[in-house]
Order: sequence, then structure tokens, then C-alpha cells
Amino acid sequence: MNPFRYTLPQRQLRRLASDPHHWYARLVVMAFAAAAGLGAVVLNWLGDLALKCFFQVSAWAWWLPLVWMPVVTLAGLALTRRFAPGAAGSGIPQVMSAMNAQLNDDERTGLVSFRLSVAKLLLTSLGLLAGLSLGREGPSVQVAAGIMQSARGLLGKTLAPERTGLLVAGGAAGVAARTPASRGDELRLKMRPDEDILSGQPVDLRR
Repeated sequence: MNPFRYTLPQRQLRRLASDPHHWYARLVVMAFAAAAGLGAVVLNWLGDLALKCFFQVSAWAWWLPLVWMPVVTLAGLALTRRFAPGAAGSGIPQVMSAMNAQLNDDERTGLVSFRLSVAKLLLTSLGLLAGLSLGREGPSVQVAAGIMQSARGLLGKTLAPERTGLLVAGGAAGVAARTPASRGDELRLKMRPDEDILSGQPVDLRR
């Protein structure tokens, strides 16, 4: 008997193979996972472009950054407070706060959502354009988690994995998209070390 062969009970295998909802849910989750990773890649690309523009501005005149930085920074601050207050902060604490089961949908949407992911992506790039010293790992986590979280809108309550699982999977995808995959695994284990991401079932970490 091959010890590396994994088999499901025939009845369960037939049920899963013939259930269109089963495949639809997994296709949606995989598509949003790819989109979450792509969001982190776009954030990294825009950040590099913004920094390049800032250095070009700095090369025009030595005094220009003294004017450029406060003007662009104040513009970014005003936009954040007016349109996306949830985009303030590093990103990882917001995602971990959104995992609190006591939050209602409105409170959670104020921390992670597709709209907030777009805002975080643009405002982080604006901050780098201003010349601010901003990290990108935290914003990548919030951007990817917000995109992944929006998958629930297509799946509904009956098909969607638990909300926490989507947030963890999205956050890990955001980190892994711009760092080695082991960092994404590390983040996932820190946030929910003893549960499978999509099913929410306990995992034996001794294996």
C-alpha cells in the first residue's frame, strides 16, 4: 500500500464531485486569492513608481522636497480622514481587529473591505510619493485581506468559509506576494495557529 496516497471514502468523493456548489465555492475562493496576491503586487509596483517620482522631484532642486513633502503629506492626510479613515495605520492591527467575532458588519467593513483596499493602495502610494518612510508589508496585508473578504458577497452565508479564515488567507497572500512564502505561513500561524484557513477545523501542529 502506498503510504503517500490519500483517498476519500467513495460516498463522500462522489458527493463532492457531483456537487456544483462545492466547485463554485472553491473556484471563487481561488479567484479572490489570486486577486488578493495581485493587489499586493500592484501596491509594490505603485510604491516603487512613487518613490522614483519623489527622487526625480528631489533632483530638480535641493529645496523642492521641503515644499513637496508637507504639501503632499497634508493632501494624503486630508483624503484619508475624509474618505477612508480605516486606511490609517499600518494595516496588520486593523486586520487582526476585524477578526473579532463581536464586531458587527459595519464595524468590520470600516477595517477591511474592497473599497478600503483600493483606498489603502492609493494612499500608501501617495505617502511614498511624498517621500515618507512607509513600510509596505502592513498595507499589503490589509489590501489583500480586504479583497479576500469581499468573496463572501459572491458566496453567501451558506457557501462562504468563516470570515476569519478569509481574512487570514488574504493577509498571508498579501505577505507572500512580496516576500518568501514562508513569511506568509508565519503570519498565518501567528494569527490563527491551530485552525485550517478555509474550513476552520482544528489542525494538529505536531504532524
